[in-house]
Amino acid sequence: MTKKSFFDEMISGGIPGKYKLFLQEMDEDPFLPYPFREDIEGPIPLGIVPETMDVFGLFPEELNQHLLFGGRSGSGKTNANRIIFTQLYPLIPCWFIDFKKDYRHFLQHVKHLLVIRWRKFRSNPLRPPPGTDPIKWLQTFADIFCMSFALLAASKALLIEILEELYDKYGVFQGSNIYPTMFELHEMLDRRSKKKGLPWDVKGYIARSMNKTTACIKIMKETFNCDDGFPLHELIDKNVVFELDGLMDELQTFMVNYLLAWVFIFRIENR
Repeated sequence: MTKKSFFDEMISGGIPGKYKLFLQEMDEDPFLPYPFREDIEGPIPLGIVPETMDVFGLFPEELNQHLLFGGRSGSGKTNANRIIFTQLYPLIPCWFIDFKKDYRHFLQHVKHLLVIRWRKFRSNPLRPPPGTDPIKWLQTFADIFCMSFALLAASKALLIEILEELYDKYGVFQGSNIYPTMFELHEMLDRRSKKKGLPWDVKGYIARSMNKTTACIKIMKETFNCDDGFPLHELIDKNVVFELDGLMDELQTFMVNYLLAWVFIFRIENR
C-alpha cells in the first residue's frame, strides 16, 4: 500500500470524527519522505524498504549506542536480533539476557555459544571486577541492589555501612582476595536488626533490606553461595545466553543490572 492510498483509506474509513477532521485539515503529508539509499545502507543489513527496495542496515558504531526494537508480539523483534547476531558472532562476542528461552535456538546455527541457566550460574556480586577499587564496587553494588529492589536512599546508606564493615572484617581493604558473600551480608543485617536501642525507622530499613537479601539467598542459593564464581572477564570474549526465565521480576532486574554494571566497570578499570 502506498502512502497516498493509506492516507486516503484512513480518511474514508471508520475512524472517529475528530481524527478524520484533523487528517482532512492537514496541509502536508503526515508521512516522512523515503530515506536516501546512502543514508540507510549500513554494512549489517536488516531488511528492505518495500517501496524502493533499498537495503537498510546498521553501522558497527551504532551498536555502541542504545537501540530499541519495539512492536507487538510476533512482529519480529527477536528475529531482528537474530539477524544482527548471525552476522556479528564471528567478529564480535555477544551476550543475550533471555527471559523466555528465545535465544538457545541459536545453538542450531552457532557452534561456540554458551547457554547458562540461572540455576547453574555461579557468581559473587560482592566481589569486584579485577582491577577495581573495593570502595568503588561496594557503592556500585549498593546502587544496583537498591534500584533493583526499590529500596530508599536510607537503605542504601545502611547497606554501604554494612558492606564496609564486612569488607574490613574479611581484610579486603588490606589486600585479601577472599570476599564476603550475599549470605554474610544477610547475616550481618540480621545481627544488626537485633541490636538494642535502634530507632524504629532504622529497624524498618534493615527489615526491608533483609527481605530482599532473603529472596536472593533462598531462591538463588546455589548461584550466590560462592566466594568467586564463573570468570566473567573470560565470558566477555564469548557468545553467551543467560537464561533468567523462572526468576521473580526483582531478581531478574538485579541480575541484568549486576551483569551489565560488572562489564561496564571492568572495561573502564582495565582501560
